[in-house]
Amino acid sequence: MKRITVLAVFALVFVGSTVAQTATEILERHIEAVGGHEAWSDVKDQHAQLSVSVELPQGIIVMDVELWTIYPGYVLAKQTAISVPDGFPDISSVAYLTPEGGFTEGPGGRQDFDADSVPTSAGAGLPSSSHPLQELDILARMDTLTVDVLEQEEVSGKMAHVLSVDGAKRYYDVASGMLVATEAPMGPMGMVIMKITEYMDVDGGLKVPFIQEGSMEAGGQSMTQTMAMTSFERNTGLTPEKLAEMAGVTADK
Repeated sequence: MKRITVLAVFALVFVGSTVAQTATEILERHIEAVGGHEAWSDVKDQHAQLSVSVELPQGIIVMDVELWTIYPGYVLAKQTAISVPDGFPDISSVAYLTPEGGFTEGPGGRQDFDADSVPTSAGAGLPSSSHPLQELDILARMDTLTVDVLEQEEVSGKMAHVLSVDGAKRYYDVASGMLVATEAPMGPMGMVIMKITEYMDVDGGLKVPFIQEGSMEAGGQSMTQTMAMTSFERNTGLTPEKLAEMAGVTADK
C-alpha cells in the first residue's frame, strides 16, 4: 500500500509540473524536439516546396507552392495553380518581401508596399522572415507579443499545451513537445485550424511539418485543405541579389 501511495504522489507531482509549464518552457521543449537551438540557428536560408490541395463543393484546386527565405528579412513565395474547377480563375500568385518592402502579384494585379505597410495578402501564411523556426521568432519577441498559456486541450487524440500568441493559438503535444496544430486568421475564412499529422526528417537533424490538414469555411461553403512538404533544403547559398533576380526585380524598379 505504501508503494502505491508513493507512486500516486509521484504521478500527481508529474502532472502538476506539466500543467504548470511556462510559455518559454513549452517553446524551448519544442525547439529541442525538432532539432535544437544550435541546428536551427545555423540555418541561414532555406528552400521548401509544397503540394497544396483545396477541396471545394465545386471541385478540387491543386497548387504547387515554392518558398525561398533568407534570414533575416527576405521571402519569395510562388503559388502556381496546377488545376482548378471549371469556371474558376487562375489563382497563381507571387509574394516578395524584403526589409525595405516588396510586392504581391496575383489575379487582382500587382501591389507594391513598403516595410511599414505589408498587406495581409503578403503576410498571411508566409513563414517568418526573421528566424527559421516560428518558436525562435516568438521567443525573440516575447516582450512585444501577448503570449499566454491556456488550458490543455485534446487534439487528434493527444493532450496538448495551448499557447495564445497575439490571439492565434499553437498546440504542443504534452508527451513529445511537438507542434500538433495551429489556429490563426486566414483572410475571409476567419480562424483556421491546421493539424500537423506527420513530420519529415531533413538534413542536419531537423524535423519539419510534412503533412498538414485543415477544414474551414468561407462565403457559406466548407472546404478542406491539405499541405504536403515535397522538399526542404537549408543553407543553399542564396543571396538577396539572387532572390531579387528570381522575383523579377531589377535595380531600376
